[in-house]
Amino acid sequence: MTTEAKNAEYQKAVAQLDAKAATFAPPKTSSWVIIFFLTLFPPIAFYLMWKDEKYHGWFAYLNWLFGISLVLFSAFLFFAILPKINSLYAQIGYQNPNKGGTFAVVMVIVAVLQIIWGFILKKKQRGDGKLSTTYLLISIALFALDYIIPTILYSSVLSLSALESIIAG
Repeated sequence: MTTEAKNAEYQKAVAQLDAKAATFAPPKTSSWVIIFFLTLFPPIAFYLMWKDEKYHGWFAYLNWLFGISLVLFSAFLFFAILPKINSLYAQIGYQNPNKGGTFAVVMVIVAVLQIIWGFILKKKQRGDGKLSTTYLLISIALFALDYIIPTILYSSVLSLSALESIIAG
């Protein structure tokens, strides 16, 4: 084989590799991986959903899901936890001016905003299913509130258990 033939063969192989490289797309994330991270560590799932545009539509559904769950959690707080806290305060003679309802109201407001935001996302979704970075960042900020608010409440429930043990003991 002559040098010119080798050079032509080499050029042909390089052209084929260039054609393959031009059509190469990074592997897409599996739906199961997203669901796994949503249950295990949601920030990773949010990042993967942000990067893989086929999951941008999930942000609206997650806003609805998280908003509804926050409303249910608020209802549990308002009807099951707050009466117990208020009766314990009454037993020790502490006057609670807001009766703990302020926190439940804040949770319901955030939940309603999140549900409304889900509808806005659904309308703003372009024909190709993509959302702008601003909309995605607002969704992620609302998701962060979903974790911050119940965490604060959970710490108050733990202090309620401590208060019960002080009264009982």
